[in-house]
Amino acid sequence: MPSKSFFRLHFLTSACLLACASAQAASGVPQSYDVPAQPLSASLLRIADEGATPLSLDADLVRGLPAPAVRGQLTPEAALRQALAGSGLDLQRTGSGILTVRKAQAQAADGAGDSAAAGQALATVTVKAVAEGERATTEGSGRYTPRATSAATGLVLAPRETPQSLEVVTRQRIEDQAVHSLSEVLRTTTGVAESSYDSERSSFSYRGFNVDNYLYDGVATTFSSPYAAGESELDAAIYDRVEIIRGATGLLTGSGNPGGSVNLVRKRASSRQLTGEVSVSAGSWDNYRSDVDVSTPLNAEGSVRGRFVAAGQRAHTFQDHQEKNKQLFFATVEADLTPATVLRVGADYQENRPKGSSWGGVPIWFTNGEVINWDRSTNLAPSWNHWSTTTKTAFVALDHALDNGWKTHIGFASSKQSYDAQLAMALGNVAPGSYHVDGQPYSYWYRGQRAQDAMDAKAEGKFTLFGREHEAVFGASASRQKQLIIGARALDMQRYAASLLDWNGALPIPAWGEPYVESDIATRENGLYGAVRLSLTDPLKLIVGARYSSWERKEIDKFTHFTPYAGAVYDFGNGLSAYASYTNIFKPQDAQDRNGSFLEPIVGKSREVGVKAASADNRLNAAFSVFNILQDNLAQADTEAMTPDGLNQAYYGAKGANSKGLEFEVSGEILPGWNAKLGYTHYNIKDQAGKELNTTLPRSIFDLFTTYRVAATGGKLIVGGGLRYQGDIWGLAWGADGSGSVLQRRSEQASYTLVNLMARYEFTPQTSLQVNLNNAFDRNYLTQLNFYQTKSYGTPRNLLLTLVHRY
Repeated sequence: MPSKSFFRLHFLTSACLLACASAQAASGVPQSYDVPAQPLSASLLRIADEGATPLSLDADLVRGLPAPAVRGQLTPEAALRQALAGSGLDLQRTGSGILTVRKAQAQAADGAGDSAAAGQALATVTVKAVAEGERATTEGSGRYTPRATSAATGLVLAPRETPQSLEVVTRQRIEDQAVHSLSEVLRTTTGVAESSYDSERSSFSYRGFNVDNYLYDGVATTFSSPYAAGESELDAAIYDRVEIIRGATGLLTGSGNPGGSVNLVRKRASSRQLTGEVSVSAGSWDNYRSDVDVSTPLNAEGSVRGRFVAAGQRAHTFQDHQEKNKQLFFATVEADLTPATVLRVGADYQENRPKGSSWGGVPIWFTNGEVINWDRSTNLAPSWNHWSTTTKTAFVALDHALDNGWKTHIGFASSKQSYDAQLAMALGNVAPGSYHVDGQPYSYWYRGQRAQDAMDAKAEGKFTLFGREHEAVFGASASRQKQLIIGARALDMQRYAASLLDWNGALPIPAWGEPYVESDIATRENGLYGAVRLSLTDPLKLIVGARYSSWERKEIDKFTHFTPYAGAVYDFGNGLSAYASYTNIFKPQDAQDRNGSFLEPIVGKSREVGVKAASADNRLNAAFSVFNILQDNLAQADTEAMTPDGLNQAYYGAKGANSKGLEFEVSGEILPGWNAKLGYTHYNIKDQAGKELNTTLPRSIFDLFTTYRVAATGGKLIVGGGLRYQGDIWGLAWGADGSGSVLQRRSEQASYTLVNLMARYEFTPQTSLQVNLNNAFDRNYLTQLNFYQTKSYGTPRNLLLTLVHRY
């Protein structure tokens, strides 16, 4: 009899939703295979994937076994048998047409009895249990490109079928590039620009606009980067993938900037046997980290499953007297309530406790107007500076497959982010030569929290009209968010009257003044949305949709908005398609005018056209697009006025931005064993008068990362590397010129290229050692150049070793 951990390895494609007889017929069609020697589990997964062939096995059978290369014109069944050669295992077809891996002697002994039992075990999951999440899951696939995503329209589509620019950072890419936080993940994506406020906060932009729409498993949330509570440092250990949609995403997210959206998709508790992974890493500046990831069935049948992830990191940084301390815990349970219904619940908790956090960077100029070339290790923050954050999230999701082929999904998330930040900003007025400074640091104590509840419910499926099959999705979303910020000013901050060359962070903590409420804002947003994908002809698909949103800010402002969406995709065949899409923009603003009133929302439109291509097995995707984004009522500084309370800069709404540009991206498996991701973006963003906007964001960005499995080592050695080029940037900041006058001056960063390298050796299919060398040529560059007259340096060359064991 099959063991109790008997489970489905793979139902990857939509063909698995058809009758098993159809799958059996498909498995007899020969096709070309070129699969390198690698672990047996990876070979079986790939062959079943390429052949759209349902496959089931007991994972204990293949654990630790190698597979030979599989090449030639073969049926999927023959290819699977070739991969199993010499393993002591064989294939058997169940009565329902599913191929299952069995021990060769057990097959002969048990015969038809086991076959019937296997067929009975599979009967509960064959037709209805192929959930959207399984088709889009990247963990364990080895891929650099997704099979499908619903992040753009709510419809589960292959990348080539989606009429917008998208990128999915798969689990394999996260592991190969050894990125451990959201900010590190986003830095690897096409067209992204980062602006770091300080050592704990960053904002990210695409196409010249900040990203403020972040989704968790498709449930939309928003936050403002200057008031971040640890989002930049969200740990990547709990995510299967990160999906980025570039351009306006109002159909699913409602209000927001047109730069794009980021969807963080958590790992699933899908394993029906005990599996796990333990890793430890050590790197430059005493960077130590450990991860544990355990999955297990919680009942004998495996219909209830659990997963637990924990991570801890303690590190110094390249900056003096600065530390990072992070802890993460994540738990989730998944239950098959019926063959058609899956319930998921979970929670995560993360705390960041840094020390010596910078607030801004270091001064840009001497008092004589000369640029100060600081040592990159310089940290002018007091040792007690910190921006401590705690993030808590709980979620529940229910997926149900209806008898008519439609699927429903309900997701709810409740989160609370809080921070405690005692900060002093770096001193200005630095004397040339001596680096003497005589001044009192600008110092505040901020405490804040943001609590948010968000829900999304949708139904998706196919319908027939005029003799053709079409698809549709309909849904509703709601979110409630409360943000409270409490400030207190330092009363007796000690002056520093010495050379900054002797600075060691030893400045006493000041007494703090009476707390005051800096911000107390509650917002709520509700929306109804829907989209249909009409099959006008076999090659031509038209997606039309709309969203109706209501947005309210604590009895101050209330807006309603209608967001149309349209996209068309024409399939030329042979994996090549062309597309066009249109939607509009709606974004309420926090900026206030000289009378204290909030500005009217930003409105505009986003248009995009492009071509996409995919290989026959969808393991390689490429896209080229041209876009145009228009915004009106964009906030501009009213340089002659402050808000009535005298605390903030006043703004006015002006005819806004026009962003025009192009993007090119390739991701996936170029040849067997060779994965790559390449992206290029170029754009210009100007106002109505032709003045350049957001000049601190680079106009041209090129990135590349690739890995290759070396066949001569039996596939055990993987080598790789990449580079990132960023064009020049500049911004205005106050500072003295050569005459001693203080005025707004141009702070600049020339274009630069960073090179990263990696290698991994797999001693066994379970155990590997990986090395990542980042900024290999030790390039000196700025990540921020005009935040309150300070600049910040990027990370120098650094090394990270990671030892992983899976069981």
